[in-house]
Amino acid sequence: NLNRRKSIAPSNGHNSFNAWAEVELMEGIWRLHVNAIGT
Repeated sequence: NLNRRKSIAPSNGHNSFNAWAEVELMEGIWRLHVNAIGT
């Protein structure tokens, strides 16, 4: 999972934090979505 995040994040340091935050947010929403369906 960590390797996938590294490959998604852009290599330039300026936007990498925003991309990381966006990926984390989307993964969090996806987990909530899956958990809601699973229960």
